[in-house]
Amino acid sequence: MRVAIALCLSILVGYSASIAANSTASATTLVSFGVEVTLADRLGMIRSEWLGLGATYLPIYFVLMTCLLSLFRRLLRGQPWPPLMTHCVYGGVSGLGLVVFILIFEQVMGVEGALLASTRQLSGLVVQFGCAALTGLCFSALLSRLSLSTSTSD
Repeated sequence: MRVAIALCLSILVGYSASIAANSTASATTLVSFGVEVTLADRLGMIRSEWLGLGATYLPIYFVLMTCLLSLFRRLLRGQPWPPLMTHCVYGGVSGLGLVVFILIFEQVMGVEGALLASTRQLSGLVVQFGCAALTGLCFSALLSRLSLSTSTSD
């Protein structure tokens, strides 16, 4: 049960970062056209996108990250790797998995930025890699805390 909670929390952190990055890219585009975007406007955009993409992008993100992180948790279980390497593997796998998914999704749909507008540019794709890597890092950190608390309570 604790692993499932760690997974859900990590996914919400990564999804929130992804939405915030996507909204920031949209706000930056508006500013480049001369539109004034206040902090309240930016926060409203993040809230609107967080809720609006919750019906489409959040389930996709949730299933993708659950599959990736669960698979790698099974593969890494019992491996005598240093914690830093384990964190890097979880982060890298999550980030790479999302980027590969976005690129395949765009090819299938035939439209760039079909899932997230910010991924139309390489910089947006790199930022989304980082947001997904954050999901993996959070999950790995929470797992290591769980294993520490389980081993000290025995």
